[in-house]
Amino acid sequence: MMDPILNQQPQTMVELFISCSNLKNKDLMSKSDPIVSAKIGERQKTGEVFWSDLGRTEVQKNNLNPKFIKTFMVAYKFEEIQPLKFLVYDVDNESSTLADDDFLGMCEVKLSDIVCRPEGLQIPLKDKHGQQMGHGTITIRSEEKRNARDYIVNIGLAGRDLAKMDLFSKSDPFFIISKSAGNQFVDIYKSEIIMNNLNPNWKNFEITMQKLCNGDENNPIKISVFDWDKNSDPDLIGHVTTSLSQLKQMSQNGSSLTIVDDQNKKKIKNNGKIIVSMLTMTLQEEEYSFLDYLYGGLEVSLLVSIDFTGSNGNPSDPSSLHHIGKMNEYEMAIRSVGDVLSNYDSDKLFPAYGFGAKLPNGQVSHCFALNGHPENPFSQGVDGILRDYRLALNTVQLYGPTNFAPTIQTAVAYAAQGAMEQSQQNQKYFILLIITDGEITDMPETIKEIVNASRYPLSIIIVGVGSADFASMEALDSDNRRLQSGNNVAVRDIVQFVPFRQFGSQNYTLLAKETLKEVPQQVCEYFKSKKIKPKNKV
Repeated sequence: MMDPILNQQPQTMVELFISCSNLKNKDLMSKSDPIVSAKIGERQKTGEVFWSDLGRTEVQKNNLNPKFIKTFMVAYKFEEIQPLKFLVYDVDNESSTLADDDFLGMCEVKLSDIVCRPEGLQIPLKDKHGQQMGHGTITIRSEEKRNARDYIVNIGLAGRDLAKMDLFSKSDPFFIISKSAGNQFVDIYKSEIIMNNLNPNWKNFEITMQKLCNGDENNPIKISVFDWDKNSDPDLIGHVTTSLSQLKQMSQNGSSLTIVDDQNKKKIKNNGKIIVSMLTMTLQEEEYSFLDYLYGGLEVSLLVSIDFTGSNGNPSDPSSLHHIGKMNEYEMAIRSVGDVLSNYDSDKLFPAYGFGAKLPNGQVSHCFALNGHPENPFSQGVDGILRDYRLALNTVQLYGPTNFAPTIQTAVAYAAQGAMEQSQQNQKYFILLIITDGEITDMPETIKEIVNASRYPLSIIIVGVGSADFASMEALDSDNRRLQSGNNVAVRDIVQFVPFRQFGSQNYTLLAKETLKEVPQQVCEYFKSKKIKPKNKV
């Protein structure tokens, strides 16, 4: 699990473009004047959705096929289900409310559905009761909003004929670079100290153009040179205000800048010169985002493996973690994570397994198909996983022990096949969801399999249900050091562990938010390591 402060990922913003076609004409003497009102929903602890306004488009006069100019900005969150609602009206008056305007139709859609259709998602409009209206569609297209690529600026500075500030020796100079920020200068770089030298050549340093001058070559930059003192504050030798544009010219023509000490306005001193020994600018390597891969057709596929060991308790006992009545913790975990991930899988066929059970033939298995068909272990959608889980509870005997390695081996087989088929035109990533109630009994083998799995397009999510001590699980979720098995070290951190009790049955929908938040970064790390670009970036 990553540190929530140190490893916060920058927010991904998505811009939504709206158009409609074949809208119903509500006006007698002219065409409708449509406007779209957009809302975003947030799921509450009660399960209800609270809707808040994103905004409205402009009104398109006399247009049944409007392409709206006004767009909507939304913070995209892979780990959450983000419902959106779009309502289309025909504006008939100047009032700010839409309640007195003609309703042309609406749609509800998830943001994940939109980003998975980069060409645009077209949806038939419905009435307020959710019934098809028979006319009118809305098309929603998304684009990721991202900052322009930055430049890396490599600079070498040197001082010449600097003032001697010490009584018995030469100065010990260092410099600080500051950039203009409103009505003040902010320090952004400090050099090393060069002892006893009036003509120092400081080490070259690298800095992004954004950090140096906010991306503008003409923004003011201040270079301040100081004399270091062991027993007191450094003395200002002198400073000068310049710009990246001027520093570039200096690197080419060999000119210099005079630094001045103006602390005494009545006696300003010229205390030496600054020269630019070298300056280069290199465009940063492009970093591809998770949305870049989604827009390029990436499929994210879910695999599920469920703990059928005896420690769960007899399913007929209401205290059992596998008791079927109201949704148990296993079902809640499957629903929470599955509902999010199913949006990113086109066929929604999920391999679903169990482990730690005795099968009808008397064999103890640590990786069996929930549906009883090992040659075709796929469940159709999240509802299918839940149905096959309940089927398995009626056909197998809870047993043991709690071995993860066979399940991970099976997931690696899927991911390895996906890696073999991986190309710029065919990009796949797999997520294994393991739900368990207890401590792992094959820890060395499990670590070995995770280390091996880190080379493949696979992430592993472990959800601990019940009240057991899950201390060993935390060891698998290692962000500060890579897992190691013998001489082999994991190439990526691919495991996320979350105890279900952290959320409770009332807030189980928040489980996915916690367990899936690291997945986009893990996906990007994998494809970057394989030098695979998003399909639409080739």
